Amino acid sequence: MSKLSIYGVVFLLFFTVVIGLLTDNNDFEGTKPETLIVEEHLETEEVDELDEVAITTNAETPVARDTESVATDSTLYRVLRVIDGDTIMIDRDGIAERVRMVGIDTPETVHPSKSVECFGREASDKTKSWLEGRRVRLVADSIEGERDKYQRLLGYVYRDDGLFINLELIRQGYAYEYTYNTSYDYQAEFKAAQVEAEISGRGLWAEGVCSN
Repeated sequence: MSKLSIYGVVFLLFFTVVIGLLTDNNDFEGTKPETLIVEEHLETEEVDELDEVAITTNAETPVARDTESVATDSTLYRVLRVIDGDTIMIDRDGIAERVRMVGIDTPETVHPSKSVECFGREASDKTKSWLEGRRVRLVADSIEGERDKYQRLLGYVYRDDGLFINLELIRQGYAYEYTYNTSYDYQAEFKAAQVEAEISGRGLWAEGVCSN
């Protein structure tokens, strides 16, 4: 074999080896190790979970109604007079305003066309003992509105020490639960309080006190 032929064979072998090395290197760069693939997959899952949490957090979800939140004024008002068990008069920014307590009804004592009803004086006296000379906070009902047809303020009355007068009058048997036309925020609680008072025989529910 001539030297030219030998050089040709050597060059061909060298060229083949170089091509092979280049091809292997490209294959390595184009293929990621299995551990890298797994790590990337986990990172992708974590991003998906974060996106899901963000979507859940930002989604509009039902919010339980907090009845206290409908109050827009935390001012304490001076009680000028207790008219009867469920109606009082307060000093509201220098104006005498009648307040009718939402969700309750006490036996009548001052109704123009009705005589004094059984346990009416007791209910009136109880409200007087709780509120005369005190200050109160008013909370509007989200359904009933601010005033009734007689332009009296409607509201839940909280004494300055936090006593919930509407509820306590029912609980101790001085008032009935009263629904006027539509439901109101504390309807379920007030109805339950009346049932409890009846079962326990408190106030006007006591045996022999009134003929119900």
